[in-house]
Amino acid sequence: MRKIVPFLAAAVIATSGVSIALLSTGSAGAKTPKPPVTATCTSSSPSGAGSESGTETNQLFVGCVGSSSKAKVTATGSVVPDVATSSATVYWTNNKTTTESFSYAAGGTCPTFLGLTATTAVTVTATVTGGNAGLTVGQVNSSVNCLYSAGGDLYVESAGPVSL
Repeated sequence: MRKIVPFLAAAVIATSGVSIALLSTGSAGAKTPKPPVTATCTSSSPSGAGSESGTETNQLFVGCVGSSSKAKVTATGSVVPDVATSSATVYWTNNKTTTESFSYAAGGTCPTFLGLTATTAVTVTATVTGGNAGLTVGQVNSSVNCLYSAGGDLYVESAGPVSL
């Protein structure tokens, strides 16, 4: 019996030590997640143009800033959408790029633009898929784009800020 008691005592002490070690290491390594690196484009153009404007094949982002120094975006970027693949590439003026996929659904409110009433309002949901401008891949944002028609041409204007 004497041999069992010291063995049980050693087992209890060893088990207690393992539990304490597990408890103390379980919370010590926890880190606060870093916020995503994003860009927001805002414009208060006197013409009433939003922060995204152009035609159905080429748009311009205006008034863009990054959420941190890791975002390598510039104040303006040329957006080349590919409606067939539901994707777009933003070419920033510093030769960096951002790629995104997008989907859209009817809806949203559009202001008049240069005296024109929007023919269509769409809510665009875009997801950053890559590029070398440092934006967080997988980041999802939505904005409202307004379509205006004049003289047989189609114009695209955002109804407000655009985020990437």
